Amino acid sequence: MLVRHNTHRVRDGKPMGVAGQRASFLKYLGDACKGRITEGLSPLVETRTGWLSAFAGAPTPIHVTLIGVNLYRISWKRPAGRGGHGTGKHDVERAVSVRCTRDLHAYLSDIGSNPEPIDLEPVG
Repeated sequence: MLVRHNTHRVRDGKPMGVAGQRASFLKYLGDACKGRITEGLSPLVETRTGWLSAFAGAPTPIHVTLIGVNLYRISWKRPAGRGGHGTGKHDVERAVSVRCTRDLHAYLSDIGSNPEPIDLEPVG
């Protein structure tokens, strides 16, 4: 399935920075992977490499790890006290595995140059 992200804010049409585009990607990823997302961060985040940042009401770290041939584990943490549409009193940590023939970490790293959706298949 194709997972897209916004390049411009919906409310006023202003261009989004890369952190905002990554946050938008997380929203659409969550929609696409409903029922397959697990609570908590993947233990793979302990590698301390593969981190990217998004901004979804607050800084939101995203961790992307290649765990097999075309198989990725994505983890993210929305911190407590964030603002915007998804306000929260508690940290929200989530993870999901997806199949993707493109380099998902490279796609998200350079999301500003990748306005097209990416083809992902949720696993699990």
